[in-house]
Amino acid sequence: MARSLRHQLVEQIGKEIAGGELPSGSRLDERSLSARFGISRTPAREVLLQLSAAGLVKFVPRRGAVVLSISPEETVGMIEVLVALEGEAAALATRRMEASERERLARDYAERTADIANVSPEQYSDINNALHEAIYAGCRNGFLTAEIRKLRVRLAPYLRSNFVTRSRLPSSHQEHLAIVAAIVACDEQAAERAMRNHLLNGGNLFADMFAKSGWQKSVNP
Repeated sequence: MARSLRHQLVEQIGKEIAGGELPSGSRLDERSLSARFGISRTPAREVLLQLSAAGLVKFVPRRGAVVLSISPEETVGMIEVLVALEGEAAALATRRMEASERERLARDYAERTADIANVSPEQYSDINNALHEAIYAGCRNGFLTAEIRKLRVRLAPYLRSNFVTRSRLPSSHQEHLAIVAAIVACDEQAAERAMRNHLLNGGNLFADMFAKSGWQKSVNP
């Protein structure tokens, strides 16, 4: 099974876990995944293994894969780590990208967002992923990129939910423009700062959501 399809299936199941369609304790098995997605048992197991590696499920003797719950505290903690790693990736990409790569990054993002007023949240999520992937490629650090991707898989339900409403989309777009401008200007510190700001703003929305629902425990006591 191609990596892109496996990633899509992991993301889809992650969304269902986050949305409560697959609550904590739900069982997932190769047979049901095979039937649902029209894939064989072997790739279905690969999906389960990736979900396990991402911390979304665990394998329990005589029960198979079981959905794990992720607490608000754990999610915010992962976001804080992701902020640091993504900021470093942006700084490294700024330093290591060739001029042609910087130009292509800016051109591609401008073309994708030319009609930003009519871009749907789902389309914007794809635009966001493309920009981040270009930055990962430009940072020339496979280990850093792998660690970021692990966190992004585990946080996929939250990260996609950022764009469900249009209220987040315009500000995210402006943050992207700041990241791209810093990279084009070869300003490492500005690129890192802009990326951290981008992730932190999304994280603040997440924390606010839980605060409104009654979660009062401080992340940084």
